[in-house]
Amino acid sequence: MVDQKLEEAQHMLSQVKSLYEISYTLCFCNESHFIQLFKKKYHVTPAEYLNSAGR
Repeated sequence: MVDQKLEEAQHMLSQVKSLYEISYTLCFCNESHFIQLFKKKYHVTPAEYLNSAGR
């Protein structure tokens, strides 16, 4: 379930949604928790992911 949420979060990031909006929409406890789980799965923070995507 968490993997599915993180895949959706990755998609939402590509649409330039805010971290707050993503964490709230996908029912993560808070932004910090979302960032930790994202980094654990993808080995980069959401901000690093956006920078590498050229956003």
